[in-house]
Amino acid sequence: MAARTIFHIINTKISAIVGEHVHPHMLRHSFASRLRENGAPLELIQEALGHQNISTTLIYARISTTKQRADIARYLEGRA
Repeated sequence: MAARTIFHIINTKISAIVGEHVHPHMLRHSFASRLRENGAPLELIQEALGHQNISTTLIYARISTTKQRADIARYLEGRA
């Protein structure tokens, strides 16, 4: 399947469901972020995405603000 075809399918079908513009690259970000939020080690995410440099993986594997706040609160309360 051609890259343009994949882009078109994702852009038209997924965007209609989500209600905003979606492109295929967003799926990589979402995949990496979900893995990280569920506790996957960065090295595993790095390998899954095929990155040579861990700093590139950190750009993709973001933790949501809500999760960050909850984790910080847990650490401050000594429940880590």
